[in-house]
Amino acid sequence: MANDWLPRREQDLLDLMKHWTEWLDDTAKQTAFGWDPAACTVVTDQITGFRTARAAYQDDDSTENRIARDNARKAAEGAMRTFATEAVRNNPKMKDEDKYYLGVRVADKISTPAPKPETWPVSHYDLNTPRQIGVTSRDSESGRKAMPQGVRWIEHTWMVIKPGDPLPSPLPNIKDFDQFETWTRPSKPCVLPFTENLRRGAIAHTSRWVNTHSNPGPWAPIELVTIP
Repeated sequence: MANDWLPRREQDLLDLMKHWTEWLDDTAKQTAFGWDPAACTVVTDQITGFRTARAAYQDDDSTENRIARDNARKAAEGAMRTFATEAVRNNPKMKDEDKYYLGVRVADKISTPAPKPETWPVSHYDLNTPRQIGVTSRDSESGRKAMPQGVRWIEHTWMVIKPGDPLPSPLPNIKDFDQFETWTRPSKPCVLPFTENLRRGAIAHTSRWVNTHSNPGPWAPIELVTIP
């Protein structure tokens, strides 16, 4: 996304990920910064998943491996952004140089704070194209296909229910979701791609607004959507 603090070039991203795994696996850092060890593990597992998928694509550059690599990168980046929002950017136990080591930009201390979002995105799902779901969003209060004032992006998260597996009841906990994506244009589809073997499966999906200071709003109600 535009103005993102995560590097676009893959090798630069991998280099930054080394910093993340080094610190998030460090129990002393977890204690010093007040990080939840389970939350750290979620991020490092996603980073490991991306590295594994990337290695598989380098060995066999098939379309399926490329999609798996791209999805794994999105999931890792989403986990990093969520952790940065919740545990790094406004963490009073961390110095600015600590945040910079993780690539996280420090907010301008004299800027006018944007209000924390109080509404959430209402999703519309386009299921007309096989192996992908297009998600557009409206604000839950205004109904407009535009982000509320002070909001910088939409954070999507979801988990896949494979074909033949029973649909979860009750709905799963968001903490169990392992796929992430961010998007800045709610009126344009955020496309979630899937492989052929997941067709006629489903996803449990939710999203939330995140403001210009990386403060998130409430998650939207979880929805179950069939993969076309």
